[in-house]
Amino acid sequence: MISVIGIGALYTFVSWMAIAGTGAAESVRLAQNPATGSEIFFTPTRVLLGDWAVIVFKILLISGSFACGMAFHNCAARYSFALGREKLFAVFGSTVGRSHEIHGSPHIASFVQTLFASTLVLVFWLMGKDPYADLYAVLAILGTMAIMIVQTLCAFSVIAYFHFGGNESKRHAHWFKTFVAPLIGGVGMIYVTHLLWINKEFAAGDSATSLLFRLIPWLVAASFLTGACIALYFKYFDKDKYDIIGRIVLK
Repeated sequence: MISVIGIGALYTFVSWMAIAGTGAAESVRLAQNPATGSEIFFTPTRVLLGDWAVIVFKILLISGSFACGMAFHNCAARYSFALGREKLFAVFGSTVGRSHEIHGSPHIASFVQTLFASTLVLVFWLMGKDPYADLYAVLAILGTMAIMIVQTLCAFSVIAYFHFGGNESKRHAHWFKTFVAPLIGGVGMIYVTHLLWINKEFAAGDSATSLLFRLIPWLVAASFLTGACIALYFKYFDKDKYDIIGRIVLK
């Protein structure tokens, strides 16, 4: 909780300082163009500290972006590893679910994720797309929207599980931990998702006219419906695999 609150406070403070240093109107103007958006941070840094600080800022920006990319990579690889380990889908065979004999890492799943991500980047490169404006900006909106919807559903699923589930789950229900706290979180996530939705064109910048950007709502909806249909199929036609899904989460 300290980490979550601390990171939230830090992000809010940094955003506030950047806009205060650049100016509200100028920040809006710079943010509308991917080529100048970074100046919201670089300009006040250059004015207040000097060019050397901007160089350090850029190095930290690249290293931080790499760390962020590695976090997403590991998350995706772990999902593939879990699906392969439990043999939930034929495409994620037992090979993908193997861990390294020495390090215990999901090395095959990690390689599969590397291949998938590299192919995606290569396709954008062959199409002549800008790596930031087209690849990063649009896919970031797509991924963020999907993740926030999942987080919203998870918040309300906590309430449903502990207060409307079986007798075993109701025994662990708590008025704050399993009701008030997830309710506040769920409602807050609905509002944040709404903000992303109404400002998605602004966030995408020049890429708001691209086909991929226009397909974002449909891709998110298709992913949700596909997952829901698979879960319902397992629940009613393959109970053993449905139970495995829970074991993946719990272990």
